[in-house]
Amino acid sequence: MDRADPVGGSDERPVVITVAPTGAEVTRDDNPALPHTPAEIARDAAACAQAGASVVHLHVREEDGSPSARPELFTETVTLVRERSEMVTMVSTGGAVWMPMDERMAGLEGRPTWRGSRRAP
Repeated sequence: MDRADPVGGSDERPVVITVAPTGAEVTRDDNPALPHTPAEIARDAAACAQAGASVVHLHVREEDGSPSARPELFTETVTLVRERSEMVTMVSTGGAVWMPMDERMAGLEGRPTWRGSRRAP
């Protein structure tokens, strides 16, 4: 990379862009465009893939927008993302801060490509 021109594009190292369309506890009060449904999440993930992202970090929501750990929502979301893009899917076991660990692990039932975890203290 030319230090005088760091944006010049002379560095050919690959870059992985990861997106998290919903986040764990963000609401539509914070961002009115926040996707809630599996279809909305998959739509936003596909748009991010078109813009160059290659990994999608997934949290799922109930219809009212509250954080969810329902395995069927993870399964549907992962399936829809895969139908719309070649993105690597990833779920976090971080969940929402108030979720017990068994709920945080529920996303793994959606069979994402990568499984994220957080080491307990």
